Amino acid sequence: MYKVVLTTILVLFSKERLTLADTDDSEYDPVKFFMPEPAPSLNYSPPMRIINGFEAQPNAYPYQVGIEISVTGGWTWCGGSLISQNFVLTAAHCLDSAFYVNVLLSVHDRVDTTEAGRIKMYVPPSNFIIHQSWDRPSLTNDIALIRLTSTITYTDKIQPIALPTRAYAYNTFEGSPAITTGWGYLKGTSSLSRYLQYADVIIMETNRCRSYLRQVTSNHICIDGSYGKGVCYGDSGSSMVTTSGQKFLIGITSFVSASGCEINYPSVFTRVTSFLDWISSKTGIVIP
Repeated sequence: MYKVVLTTILVLFSKERLTLADTDDSEYDPVKFFMPEPAPSLNYSPPMRIINGFEAQPNAYPYQVGIEISVTGGWTWCGGSLISQNFVLTAAHCLDSAFYVNVLLSVHDRVDTTEAGRIKMYVPPSNFIIHQSWDRPSLTNDIALIRLTSTITYTDKIQPIALPTRAYAYNTFEGSPAITTGWGYLKGTSSLSRYLQYADVIIMETNRCRSYLRQVTSNHICIDGSYGKGVCYGDSGSSMVTTSGQKFLIGITSFVSASGCEINYPSVFTRVTSFLDWISSKTGIVIP
C-alpha cells in the first residue's frame, strides 16, 4: 500500500528510500503524518539525473518565516509566509495539534539565535485560525493563519509576499516556473537544513498529479517531481511563489507520497487562489 505524508521541506531527491534520521537539533521532530493511499500508476520513468536545491542568499526571501511548534512530546518545525504586518499563512496540519508556536522572522541560519535582525515571537493557540473545513483524512483545506501578537515593522529583512489577485482565480499555472523555500532535509537520510534552501520547480498538470496521488483536487497545486526536485519531511507550510512576471504566493506545502520523497513523485501544495475569499475574510486584507 502507498501512503501520503503531510510534510514538506526542500529536498534533493536521491535513489535511496527516505528514512527519518535524528536531526542535528534533537528538539526538532520533522512533521510526519500518514494515511493509506492506493498504489498509483507510473506514467513515466524517473530520470537518472539528480538535481539539488541550493542555499539561499541571506534575506533573499524576506517573507519566509520559521515556525517552532510545541506538541506532545517535544517540538516540530514548519515554515510559513508573511502576508501582512499581522498575519502568517501556513498549513493547517502544522497547527491542529500545537500547544503554542514561536514564529521566527528574518531567519537564514536556523540554529544561530544571535542572527542580526532575528525576531522570535510567542503565539498562543487562541491566535490560530485553522480553516473550518480542514479534514486530515482527505487532506483537504490544508490552510491556516497565525495572527501575530504584535504588529511587525517591515525592514529589508522582513517583507510580505504578495497574494494573487482575483484575476488569477482560475489560472492553473500549469507549466509555469516557480520557487519553493524552506529548511528541509538536503537528502533522504540527512537532518533539517541549518540554512534556508530554495529550489526552482515547474507546476505540473493537476490531472497528471492526481494519477499519482488520488487525494489531489482542484484546490491543490503540484510540482513535477520528474525534474528531481520537490518537498519532503520537516518543513510543511512553506511557500511556493511564481517566478514568471510578478511574484506572488500560489502554494502552501502540504503533502508528498509516504512511499518516499525520492521516487520523483509530485509534491502537493494547497492552492492559494482557491482560498482568497477565506484569507480576506479572516485577515481584512483587501484582495482586488
